[in-house]
Amino acid sequence: MTKPEDNIWKLYAEMFGLKPTPEEMDAFIDHYNSPHGVVTYSTDDKNRGVDSYFMSVHDNHNGRKHFHIDLGYGDSNQIHNNVTHLMLDNSWAKSFIDFIKEQRLKQI
Repeated sequence: MTKPEDNIWKLYAEMFGLKPTPEEMDAFIDHYNSPHGVVTYSTDDKNRGVDSYFMSVHDNHNGRKHFHIDLGYGDSNQIHNNVTHLMLDNSWAKSFIDFIKEQRLKQI
C-alpha cells in the first residue's frame, strides 16, 4: 500500500469510530465556508438513497490516483440538493477529524 493510501485508511478508521453526524458535517461546512472541491450537493442519489449516511474510500478522481474519503448524508426534507457530500483528502480528513473532536469537547 502506498503512503497516501495507508494514511487515508488510518483517517477513515478514526473517522468511522467518531461516527460524525449530519449536524457536525454541516457545522464543518459552515466553519470552512463550503470549501470548493470538498463540498458538493446533489439531488437524490438513487444508489445511496435519501435519509441515509455514507462513508467510503475512493482511489480514483478524474482518472488519476487521488485517495479520498467520501462522507455524506441524504435529507428527504429537501426537494433539491438533498444529498450533502464531502470529499476529504488526507489534509481535509485530518481537519474534519480535528474539528469534530474540538466541537465535542466544547459540549462537555
